[in-house]
Formats: sequence, structure tokens, C-alpha cells
Amino acid sequence: MIYVPGPQSIEAGGQVTPVWVDRSGREIGPALNVSVQGPRSPRLSRDGKRLLLVTGPPADGDISIFDLSGRPPLPLVNRGDNLSPIWSRDEARVMFTSSRDGVWRVYAIPSDGSALQPQPIPIELGNDERFIVFARPPLTWTPDGRLIIAFVRESGGGSDLLALPAEGGRVDELVRTEFNEDSARVSPDGRWLAYRSNRSGRSEIWVRAIAGSAPARVSQDGGREPVWSRNGRELFYLQSNKVIAIAVKPGESFSFGSPVLLFDRPYFHGFGGGPAGEDVDSTYDVAPDGRFLMLPESTDPNRGAVPATGIVVVQNWVEELKQRVPVR
Repeated sequence: MIYVPGPQSIEAGGQVTPVWVDRSGREIGPALNVSVQGPRSPRLSRDGKRLLLVTGPPADGDISIFDLSGRPPLPLVNRGDNLSPIWSRDEARVMFTSSRDGVWRVYAIPSDGSALQPQPIPIELGNDERFIVFARPPLTWTPDGRLIIAFVRESGGGSDLLALPAEGGRVDELVRTEFNEDSARVSPDGRWLAYRSNRSGRSEIWVRAIAGSAPARVSQDGGREPVWSRNGRELFYLQSNKVIAIAVKPGESFSFGSPVLLFDRPYFHGFGGGPAGEDVDSTYDVAPDGRFLMLPESTDPNRGAVPATGIVVVQNWVEELKQRVPVR
């Protein structure tokens, strides 16, 4: 028997190439000069010249930094299942969540490759036993350099947003309700926190002041994965395969416009690989020049899938079939 293997999806660890997409949804070209296995959790550096990326099969993710000018990638972490890396505020370190020691923890490692072993960030929850012991992936930073993470509450199973000192220690509550809050991003000016919540009965994007205020719902008909533009004048989010933009007006209060559809095209938007079975936190990012870095679904050969490069020959397939299918 002879056959040509078809392309695999990202969920199955297929080889794809991240792509640049403009605001109209037109693919401009590849973001990397190589295809990588199962790419996920992309995070661009502040200048847009480097890319944090998780690659590898599901439940066995490795973290690397890719130089978008074409230089070879820098591998950072390759043991255990590693999720959702983010840059530290000065980009000297990378924070991420990993099960490398059998328990989900938040870790940090230098971004220059000078260390081979990441160090866990100690987390103190005090006497509050309503949080289970593992953290969901790190999300974003507050202006004072505290890392925002989400913890899952043991009673009820909801998630809340907490602020953790970058070097570890006692966490402070940031957004804590009876609902689920996650996928947080702080605005470039450090004033506003965008996050996902189901307080309306479905997944929507909300924004509130970091200092604390009543949140404003900004999405309509569902939303997830908020991402700020680099100048803070727009907030993007996903709605199924749609990328939505909301204009943000600077000022003392949070003022915003109506949602505007930029494009509607099928890209990879996560699978349940997190510590609590949640989707990987980040599946796209926005560069300083406004381009979107997207992850094609490798099932479509015209949008990032690597075409078959060989033919598979199976010898004695009839005998193998007899072994697998009992004769009645």
C-alpha cells in the first residue's frame, strides 16, 4: 500500500509557519523563515523584532525565542509541558507556567540563554484555602512591576486575577468575583486592565482601571483574548474567527467606540492544554507597526501547512490488517 500523508493540524503537532496579516485580513507573508511544530502562545518583544513561542506536540511544549530577522532561534526551556511565556517588563527574563516538576507552577528564566534551569517564583496565598495550589499562566504586568496571574478557586471552580511580586511572595487580589476572570492585558500607559469575564453569562471583554473602578463591558456578542495596540489607542479581541477592534480615546476616564470587524478568517485559536483544561492564553499578537501575527491552521495547505514531502510505503499491510481485524 502506498499513500501520500496529508498535513496535520496544530492540535496534532503539525508543522506550520506563523504569518503576518494586515488589518484587512490579507496575509502579507511568513513571520518566520522556517516551519515549526505546533506553534502556540506567541508574544512579540516591545520592538517587534523577537518572538516568544511555544512549539512541540500537545502536552509537551518547548519555549524558544525567534529572531524575526532570520537568525537561528534561541531555545530556553525544553523539559516538561511549558505554557504561555511572557516577557518581563525589561525583557531580561521570561515568565511561564510549567508542569516540569509534576505540579503546575510559575517559573522565570533569563531571556539571553545564560541559564539552563528556570527558577520557580514562590507564591504565598496566606491563609486563604479557597485557591488550589497551581497557577494558570502568567498574563501581563502592572505599572509597579507586579506580575498578574490567575488562580482557580477550589470552591466553585472560578478563576480570579491576582498580582504577584516579580520575585515571588504574597499575592494581592486584583479582580475577585464569583465569576471567571482571565486573559488579562494592561494598557501601554499602565492605567487600564482588559480581561475576559463571564459575569454577563457569556465570555466578554471588560475594562477597568488598574487602581480599581467599576468595569465597562466593551465587547458585543462574545469576546476573548484582548490585546492592546502598542500606542494604546485601540483594543483588539477575538470573536470566533473574527478579529475585532475598538477605538480607545485617551483621558481620565475610559472612553471607547463601537466594535469594528477587521477580518474574519480561520486561524488557530487554542486548545484545552492549560493546567485546568483551559485554552492556551495567547494565540495571536500585534506588532508595533499594526500587523497581526497569526497562527494558520495547518489543515489548509494554502494557509501555512507544509505540503507532503514524500510517499509512505506500507509492506505486508494485508497481514497487519488480519492481525488488527479478527476473522469471524
